[in-house]
Amino acid sequence: MKNIEAAFAHLDRFIEQKMRATKIPGVSLAITSREKLLRVATFGLANLDTQTPMTPETMFYTGSNGKTFTGTAVLQLHEEGLVDIHQPITRYLPWFKIQSRYAPITLHHLLCHTSGIPHRGDILPDPHYEIWTMREGETAFPPGERGDYTTLNTRILGLVLEEVLGQPYGEIIQQRLLDPLGMTSTVPVLTHDVRPRIGIGYVPLFDDRPAHLSHPLVPAPWLQANFADASMATTPTDLAKFLRMLMNRGQTPEGRILSEESYERMVEPVALRYDDMYFGAGMMSNREENCFLIGHNGAGIGHAVVMWADLDSDIGVVIMINGAFPYIEESFPLQILRAAVQERPLPPLPPAIDPRQVENAGEYAGAYRCGDSCFELTEEDGLLIMHYREERLVLERRSTVLGSENGSEDSFFADHPDFAFFLLIFGRDNDNQIVEAFHGSDWYTHKRYDGPTHFDYPEVWDAYVGHYRVYNPWRYNFRVVLRKGRLFLVEVFGWLYWETELIPREKGDFTIGEGSPELIFFDTIVNHRALRTWKGCGYYYRFTLN
Repeated sequence: MKNIEAAFAHLDRFIEQKMRATKIPGVSLAITSREKLLRVATFGLANLDTQTPMTPETMFYTGSNGKTFTGTAVLQLHEEGLVDIHQPITRYLPWFKIQSRYAPITLHHLLCHTSGIPHRGDILPDPHYEIWTMREGETAFPPGERGDYTTLNTRILGLVLEEVLGQPYGEIIQQRLLDPLGMTSTVPVLTHDVRPRIGIGYVPLFDDRPAHLSHPLVPAPWLQANFADASMATTPTDLAKFLRMLMNRGQTPEGRILSEESYERMVEPVALRYDDMYFGAGMMSNREENCFLIGHNGAGIGHAVVMWADLDSDIGVVIMINGAFPYIEESFPLQILRAAVQERPLPPLPPAIDPRQVENAGEYAGAYRCGDSCFELTEEDGLLIMHYREERLVLERRSTVLGSENGSEDSFFADHPDFAFFLLIFGRDNDNQIVEAFHGSDWYTHKRYDGPTHFDYPEVWDAYVGHYRVYNPWRYNFRVVLRKGRLFLVEVFGWLYWETELIPREKGDFTIGEGSPELIFFDTIVNHRALRTWKGCGYYYRFTLN
């Protein structure tokens, strides 16, 4: 690799560009081949208050990368004949129940996220009760029919490991994976003892609205965790040891961690997650530039970690940040390193994106009205200007929008108190013209709108609209809005923003999105307002300030 040092310098510039763009305090990364560690680099700070620099020894909460460790351990037990991954969960956890009209869920369904069970909504100190409450939920589709990612799949597998081996989850992972791989800077569960070694995670000050670079960062909540899906802390160097084992098909210099057959199960594409990303048995995979990639991502509270390898180019990368989700994605770093391996010119850095520059700003121009509220949009030198109450605001395009039927290209941030809690999302007609805008429950129409203006819906839905909270460090709050006769769930996580339609069912509850296994229902209606809602596995309560 003649230009590997140039590739490293190019990657450094990319990392620094991403840090500026999303206000990331610190980054630590490792680059590896099948044979050895190639590079470790750190950027920025592990602690903003003390100005402590990031070091290679700084540990990070790995989030869902723990799923791959749990999957590896389950496949080891399958090799040893201690479990059969094609047997139902109840063979190993007789007390497990879930409402279902389909065939039993097997361990393989859990490994590949094809079980159809709901997403988690509760965070408890120990997963046993959370899994017990699954009897209150129901499956959304036949096991194996399709993929639907949920952490509960792996938490159930963790309990299976404990039941079969008669050991705590942390001991199992320590003895079967961390010790054999020499991962001495990794802990399998989060306890207060390890907290001083972990870089401070940071999140935006406001957890109830779209994030913005002007918002201060604050330390993320800390939690002790004993979850099989996400309770590890490690360094890039240590996680690269695990990645090297996977790049070598389960083999290490000291011996095998996984058999060839188990490795193939991990990387074989089983269920499509999104785009061309697939689930295997504990691992994700996709193809990029005709190369086969395997890996996993993990988002913690104030931490985000990617671990991916390009098997055809013999290069792997681990990138850890102590900032708000989303990750620094692996795609472009791997493109840089792949070019170096193949001795091709390095790809140019992606242009720094100015969210205020809107190439098609003229498409949005015009006046919009919602009752007594109105604003006008104009295009000025590529900027989309909002004229609102004698103020002039520059709108910023927001690309980190999920679930919106109108697409992230038509989503904007308006830096004004009246527009603080939601993005401004525009809608198009069949001729692809902008005809309306949505802001929470507010529906603004352009003069071009010529559709219906009255929509029937059950009167009780008005009681569901509002802001709900729970003291859960993951999904701590959400809003429910009603517009054009449809209910939507609005959530924020770091820089991500969701608006998902609630689909009514005959029972009076809703699925969160079409065909989703996740359910939500509302109860305790007082003075025409629901005071409580059940989402996933836990209750949220109305927050009445706004």
